[in-house]
Amino acid sequence: MTKAETKGLLIGRKELLEAVEAVKPAIAGKEVIEACVHVFSDGEQLTAYNDNLAIQAPLASKLKGGIRGTILLGILANSRAKEVEIIVQAGGDGQEAEIKAGRTRLKLSLLPQDRDVFKPPSLGKGEGIGLSGAFLEALKQVLVSAGNGIDPPEQQGVTIIGDATQVHLFTTQDDKTVAWKSIERPKAWKEDLRITLPTFFVEQLIRLGDDKTKLFLSKEYAHALTGKGIKIYSKIVHVPKPIDFAKIATAAMKETDPVAIPSRLRLALERASVMLNGQNDEFMEITVKGDRLGIYAKCPHGELDDSMIMDKPLPPIECKLHPDLLKRALEHCTKIGFAKSSIVMTGERFVYLAATAAL
Repeated sequence: MTKAETKGLLIGRKELLEAVEAVKPAIAGKEVIEACVHVFSDGEQLTAYNDNLAIQAPLASKLKGGIRGTILLGILANSRAKEVEIIVQAGGDGQEAEIKAGRTRLKLSLLPQDRDVFKPPSLGKGEGIGLSGAFLEALKQVLVSAGNGIDPPEQQGVTIIGDATQVHLFTTQDDKTVAWKSIERPKAWKEDLRITLPTFFVEQLIRLGDDKTKLFLSKEYAHALTGKGIKIYSKIVHVPKPIDFAKIATAAMKETDPVAIPSRLRLALERASVMLNGQNDEFMEITVKGDRLGIYAKCPHGELDDSMIMDKPLPPIECKLHPDLLKRALEHCTKIGFAKSSIVMTGERFVYLAATAAL
């Protein structure tokens, strides 16, 4: 091996760390597929793929191959070195990378570039849909009721529906707890387009997106390209039986006579949550009698009884739900109303339904 080869590849530690942090959510937590716990460099960008989500971040280097992502991230995050030197050399069953960061030395196996299992889908050559800051903020707002994992299809992400002038963003966890935000329709968004983007894709779109982000769609895939050149990929959620979110929300709104959210409600909900000690299967009781809103929570160690005055009297209500269902939407809402089976909170072009149960 020549001296030039022995010297290795020099990469700015901060530059490399930023790229690994950008792709981190797409690094698999379990080694079901070996390549999915690695980050791959092809000389131009860094790629992570966990079999559902792929993220690519620009990184110019001469390194080609895959290194275990979480170990690389840990070394970089806990170093103060200005540069990282990576020496590629023969290992036991192939190649290995010796990583030098300051006085730290680390050897890891280096997977060849052809072991990268992610193949970017072809999404055509269109200009894409420009996503404004308002669009990204709307995505963030509706995530308050987004489901995840193996829930029924439309509970797995954000459903976006276009009409003549707007797009409507919906999420639900149980077809009854619903968040609905409406904003001006982006120019390239087709009027009749309806898609459901998975929650994990939307979370990364919010985290990495900017006002120069473009969204590209096909029948199967969604691909976002940010102004910083970061790319995010996932499949679109296939929904065989679409839910009529607007009908659910509109029906609940017709049952309510909303009032301004009492200033004491936030702290009352915090106290109820503390009393329930974070137990998701425990509920607080809510009562409305005239202009008085009451909150009651009980645990084996004690009980909480709170009350507050509303702007005007409302029809009597008795129900129960977990306080976190209301806490999560408070910052987006100014009014609250009580329907037969839900509490309705509203803000600027925003509606949130929290499903309740009878006492």
